[in-house]
Amino acid sequence: MFWVALSTLLMVMTGQGDDTFVFREFLENLRDNIETHVTDPGRRARALAIVDDTAAGFKSHRERVNKIGECVEQNDRTYKVSVADYERCLQGADELWDKAAEKLIAAEHGLDQNITEAERRAIQASTQVETP
Repeated sequence: MFWVALSTLLMVMTGQGDDTFVFREFLENLRDNIETHVTDPGRRARALAIVDDTAAGFKSHRERVNKIGECVEQNDRTYKVSVADYERCLQGADELWDKAAEKLIAAEHGLDQNITEAERRAIQASTQVETP
């Protein structure tokens, strides 16, 4: 399931698509479907906590990515910008993307531990996101 999220992350990295809308809608649909299809209250609560943690992590990630974008935009407005100025904006960006991917993979593993295969199939069948 989180492979959809990982593909959204790749859209962000390549600049293709509205990652924020797609990812938030994916998480909302996933949350709704976990509530519907995961029958055990304890497993459901743990799975929902994973989704909530992922949503919070995505918000934090987007804030950091936006700061990079603001820095680049600010540099674009000057005529005295250098490669070093842009490199300063991008400092830590690789690590930012690596951590985001790692968190999505960890979330996937956490869901694997808290939903059954039958629940997973039902959730996947119900969790559809239309791309804009």
